[in-house]
Amino acid sequence: YYKKDGFRNEFEVKYKKWKEYKSGKILQENKSVMQAQFKENEYVDQPQFKEITNLGTLALPYIMEKIESGDDSLAQVVSVLTDNELVNEDILKLPDKQNKVKLCSEWWKKNKNRWMVK
Repeated sequence: YYKKDGFRNEFEVKYKKWKEYKSGKILQENKSVMQAQFKENEYVDQPQFKEITNLGTLALPYIMEKIESGDDSLAQVVSVLTDNELVNEDILKLPDKQNKVKLCSEWWKKNKNRWMVK
């Protein structure tokens, strides 16, 4: 079943749904402020979040690409997939997106060999 290009496409479709959900939720929460912060674990039960986590650890390289390009909302996805190895409560609560992305990226560099499927 696993074919790299097909799997990446599947991830991209699910990621797009996640981004659409997030954009809509932000608009609903506060129409005048586009950068509403998600409360911790608020979206873990959302179908769009579960669709990404259901892809399993095979999706980690693609998820980390998105995080490293600035989407810190996926840090919680990585935490779920790695049994909370990536982040602890302090990292999830960081208000500084750039710092969160940096910490996630550093974790990935140290640990990706353990989580990549070869």
